[in-house]
Amino acid sequence: MTPRSEPVDAIAADLEDLAGVDPSVAPEPPKVVRLDPELSFRMVRTGGVDVVRVSHPGTNVYFQFGMAEAHVARMFDGVRDSDAIAEALLADGLIDWRAEDVSALAALLVQNRLASVCRTPLPDQRGGGNAAGPPSAAQASLSRLLLKITSWLISVRIPVIHADGPADRGVPWLGALFQRHVVASLCAFILLTMGASWNHRQLLKAELMRVFSDRTWLLMLVVWAGLKVVHEAGHAIAAKRLGVRIGHAGVMFFLFAPIAYVDVTAAWSLPQRWFRVAIALAGIYVELIVASIAFWVWCFTEGFISHLAAQVFFVGGPATLLVNANPLLRLDGYYVVSDATEIPNLRGRGRAQLLGWWEKRSLGLPLEPSTLHSWRLPFATCHAAASVLFQVFWMGGLLFSVVWWAGPVGLIVASAALVLWCFLPLSRWLIRVWNDPRANGQPPIWLVRGRLLGSILSSVLLLSVILMAPSPFSMGVASVVRLSEDQVIRSPRDGFVRTVSARSGQRVYPGETLLEITDKELEVKQIEMLSEAESARLLAVGQEQRGELGLAVASRKRAARLEAQNEALVSQLADLQVHASTSGYVLTPRLQQMTGRFVKAGQELIHVGDATAKELLCVLDANQLPSLKSAMTRSQVLRATMSDGRLVNLVIERVRPRASLHLPEPALAATAGGTLPVRPVSDERRGEQLELLTPHVEFIAKPVDEQGFDLPVGQTGVLHLFDSTPLWQRLWTRLWMTDSTSR
Repeated sequence: MTPRSEPVDAIAADLEDLAGVDPSVAPEPPKVVRLDPELSFRMVRTGGVDVVRVSHPGTNVYFQFGMAEAHVARMFDGVRDSDAIAEALLADGLIDWRAEDVSALAALLVQNRLASVCRTPLPDQRGGGNAAGPPSAAQASLSRLLLKITSWLISVRIPVIHADGPADRGVPWLGALFQRHVVASLCAFILLTMGASWNHRQLLKAELMRVFSDRTWLLMLVVWAGLKVVHEAGHAIAAKRLGVRIGHAGVMFFLFAPIAYVDVTAAWSLPQRWFRVAIALAGIYVELIVASIAFWVWCFTEGFISHLAAQVFFVGGPATLLVNANPLLRLDGYYVVSDATEIPNLRGRGRAQLLGWWEKRSLGLPLEPSTLHSWRLPFATCHAAASVLFQVFWMGGLLFSVVWWAGPVGLIVASAALVLWCFLPLSRWLIRVWNDPRANGQPPIWLVRGRLLGSILSSVLLLSVILMAPSPFSMGVASVVRLSEDQVIRSPRDGFVRTVSARSGQRVYPGETLLEITDKELEVKQIEMLSEAESARLLAVGQEQRGELGLAVASRKRAARLEAQNEALVSQLADLQVHASTSGYVLTPRLQQMTGRFVKAGQELIHVGDATAKELLCVLDANQLPSLKSAMTRSQVLRATMSDGRLVNLVIERVRPRASLHLPEPALAATAGGTLPVRPVSDERRGEQLELLTPHVEFIAKPVDEQGFDLPVGQTGVLHLFDSTPLWQRLWTRLWMTDSTSR
């Protein structure tokens, strides 16, 4: 029996089935139940097999029964118990069901509110004790309450409106988007846009870095929420055009993220599978239209409008294709594959088959027969294997992000998710296999238990080896590009630029004159000083001729003092001629335009360096110094991701081993868009400055390929340094020991 009560598009639909009531804590299967008289049964053929689809108009829930299940379900009349129904089935000779099978189906019908329990006790239940009495029922109710509260920590759905009326009113406005000729034209437009975006991939890559900037996250959140509303509107309009009744629309919070949803479960009523496929694809189709329009707006605009269009393009285009169209998540892509292959409950059937195959190989348990035939059986099994692997990393990454972002609250949510998604299913499976409910008992139960214990021990050993192995994660080290050998020439005094001898881009050599500054005041002062010294010398000669020897000595001393001052002025005038101290190229643009311009003392005049000699100044936390030493010992080639998305290979050249709080480059500070946490400090000489929160070590990394030559000076990036600590230590440090300011 396969319910399809999930919304067509909801990010948490992949996990919501694990956050429901735990069957293992349900009360004992009821003996007497009555089927809901409002249920309607309709036989259809899907996947080459005749099945019965059951719908309930009040709850808008659809279930799929096998022919035998439907026959037994109709026998729940509120009078006969499971034993009587089993005897009736045996007398008919059509279905070989035991009383336990009938009770299991009755419990499933009651759990899904398709049947109700008749409270009148049977004659054999009067007077004696019952092991499943009030204490067990109370325990089961408490367990279900705890599970429900835990599931609310992960996802909670809040219906806002009944969407059938708004969808009906929206069909005249948006229904034309789903006409055949319009769909063909818009799909061609989408394909054209995809080709054009590929040609602009380098520019889009640079724009993508701006999209995920800390300064634009709020804008991206608004864009994302708006596009998801458009996405759900596409589902609703497409379903309404095909005559499907729309349920509620609202907001679901999954791991703190608000997600729009609309209930189009009634699409099960459509007899043609391609109609259901069209409804599942409608949301992606509408989002891609909006994203395509946004791409062309980005191409022909500038400024804020261009950046906003880029946000819409990334969220509505690549992100939607990556997430919503992914068949390994229970989203639109999953339902498209399920409907196209006519395998209802594709994931559930595939995982049951995958688990059975593993039980047969590892524990020797017999493989349960499947209702899937021909190519559908291996297809569902392979899909299940791929989805399990994908979701381990996908959901693991989501939980890790929640813990990293939300701290202790995120840890509580992650723990609840692990309980619901891992520990409870695993415990149910272990209890089932340990008790071995098979009737034939082959292989012996002691052999099954021994193999189970061996599998558990092997898993524990494998997990221990993984946790003790070096961490596969890399550490991000803040970096900035600079020239390895450069000269920044500054003005020695206030003055005007008289002549410029060099040109922008010209190759210069040490000692070569680059420009000359004139200081009229200094020149006049030097001439006056030279004239006074000459006058003092002549005065001393006259005094000696007149026999005034004492005055002559004083005049000569004054002349010597004035000549010394004159030499200092001559030296200052010589400094006004700017020379190159290193070989390289003039990197200052429009250098010739400086002629006649007034410059102040200390102002940068010319930047000389080799544009191909680049290096990265990297700043590493002092606690991570062992990983740096390990990388230097093994001469590893490291990789850095620059702010424009480029990847550069580098090697470590030298390290400044002394740790300090000095911020070597303002662009690396978190206040300037960097990654290093800083704090303001007061300095009596330099005023208010920034310093690092924790001691850091500086080291230099050199590019090893030509891509490093094109890096602009001042560009920031992140150097990925391999972690040498064990995996368990890295996870412990990441979750518990990280300073709260870095979160």
